[in-house]
Parts: sequence; structure tokens; C-alpha cells
Amino acid sequence: MYITVSKMGFERKPQANKMGKIQYIRKNLSIDEIAQHIKNGYVLSANFTEDDSTVIRQTQRCYKNFISTSMIMIDLDGEVELELNELIENLKIKPSSAYTTFSHLIGDKGNRYRLLYLFENLFPNSLFFLVIDNPIAIIESKDEKLNIPFILFSISKSKKDI
Repeated sequence: MYITVSKMGFERKPQANKMGKIQYIRKNLSIDEIAQHIKNGYVLSANFTEDDSTVIRQTQRCYKNFISTSMIMIDLDGEVELELNELIENLKIKPSSAYTTFSHLIGDKGNRYRLLYLFENLFPNSLFFLVIDNPIAIIESKDEKLNIPFILFSISKSKKDI
């Protein structure tokens, strides 16, 4: 499965002044390899190039350069009081992977989870944004009290790109 990953892993969340220096490259990875990259602190991203040799910089990861993705990532930042295993139990559509982020339980930030949904096929630019702009309940909870916001972390859609 084609996915873009940072060229190096991180032991903690990169500071804001370091984010712009992160470099990415597209790779063809198995689900197990993706899991290993997550465990080793690599940053996952949608695809902003169609080859496996072009290095992408953080500033190039924007809406106008987006090509495709085979994943949907949803960040849950401090809004969910459930433990991760309880959260997963309450989801009708289970993610391919779910994990805590670097900011999990640091200071007063609360629970910080990332839900990763992987797909065999690539979503091209036009189809992907149609799905995201009109979500069809990607996550639907059995528990009506569970409030899950949709936050897509891998695409920077600033006003200047629209």
C-alpha cells in the first residue's frame, strides 16, 4: 500500500520550529510495516508525489499538492474520556489501527488518540475531499454520549490553498 512517511522516526512530538524541516518519502508498505513505522515514531502522510524517490518537505504537504491517500486518520484530542480499548469497543466501524499520540496525558491535555483506517485502494484527490467534506459517519458510536470530532491531521488546507 502506497503511503508517505517521514524519513526518520521521532521519540517525542517534534517542536513547532522542527516541523518544517521534516522530510517525507512515499513507500510501498505492508500493514505490518506501517504498524512498525508508527511504533518507531515515523509521521504518516497522504501522498504528495507519485514516485518513490522524490523527497517532500512539510511545506509541500498542502491541499493544492495532494494527490491521493489510502488512509483516513482521525485525531481525538482530549474530547474522549474513555480508555483506548473502551473507545474501540464503542465504535461500530473498527479502525485498522488505534494508538495514543505523543501528547497523550501530557499536562492537562487528556487522552490523545489517533484512529487509522487503511484501505486497499487509493482515494484520488477529488474523491477523497468529497468524502471528507461530506462524511458518511466514518465513525458511528454505540454510545450516544461519546462525542467524536473529525480532525484530519495529514492535510493542511489553509485559506490560501482553497
